[in-house]
Amino acid sequence: MDVVETNRKHLNKQQTKLRQLLTDPGEFNQAIELFFDQHASLHSRKVSHLETWSFEDAILDDLTEEHFRRIPKNQEHSIAWCIWHLARIEDTAMSILIANGAQVFRRGNWQARLNVAFRDCGNKMEVESIAELSGQIDLQALRDYRVAVGRRTREIVSSLQPDDLKHIRF
Repeated sequence: MDVVETNRKHLNKQQTKLRQLLTDPGEFNQAIELFFDQHASLHSRKVSHLETWSFEDAILDDLTEEHFRRIPKNQEHSIAWCIWHLARIEDTAMSILIANGAQVFRRGNWQARLNVAFRDCGNKMEVESIAELSGQIDLQALRDYRVAVGRRTREIVSSLQPDDLKHIRF
């Protein structure tokens, strides 16, 4: 079995355990620790500064620009769009819904840095707009934005207290 599949199965087991831990206020610290482990495995090592294996690094580090931008035949999304969408969703959910603050996107002049005309998360985005974003987005800025969002998420989660979980739906 390859390393991606092995890590995917491990992540799925961890996700089940995390859901259980989050329902028990007495397990708050263990839940936060497990969240950070999962988060580190999904983001670049640049986010956590750990030397652990990560899906993002394993999958994206050796991709060519063409592979990042290409929308496969009979599909709607490029890898670049998927990474942008994931980062925008995480930024919005953590910054607004959890921290009740400003998004990383809005605080860091990311729209200009990314070279995109879009500010939303891309839900219900038309195929033409997905192609436009995929073709014009600055790929290094995209990876940098995702790192900035991941770091902000870790800051937000680090500041949570057990009572905060009562207000978050899982």
